[in-house]
Amino acid sequence: MQLVTAIAEIANAIAEIANAVAEIANAIAKIANAVAEIANASAKIANAVAEIVNAVAEIANAIAEIANAVAKIANAIAEIANAVAKIANAIAEIANAIAKIANAIAEIVNAIAEIVNAIAEIVNAIAEIANAIACCGRVSAIASELLCKVAD
Repeated sequence: MQLVTAIAEIANAIAEIANAVAEIANAIAKIANAVAEIANASAKIANAVAEIVNAVAEIANAIAEIANAVAKIANAIAEIANAVAKIANAIAEIANAIAKIANAIAEIVNAIAEIVNAIAEIVNAIAEIANAIACCGRVSAIASELLCKVAD
């Protein structure tokens, strides 16, 4: 009987060991499942980080495009400023040319005034000549009269 009891106790102990091994196997399976979940979560995190990196790269590219556009705007503004400066220079050249034309017109007006004055001097000289001729004519008439009287 003792042998049967001992065998029963051994059988119970083996059953308990089997149950403990089964529990350990279940625990190991749970650990494996948890590790798999951690791996899945890590993969999701890695994918999310990759998406963030891609989004940051897209943002950096967009910022670079904005910088290029701003540089183009700055170049266009510089070109406009140069064009405005050229226009201002051209306007100044036109103003200088107009001033030269005004000076030339003033010189022409002065020359015309000198011509008018010279014509006036010529007219005065002709008037003096006419007066002198008229005077000569009167003197001649007087002399003729006197000669006629003397001849009579």
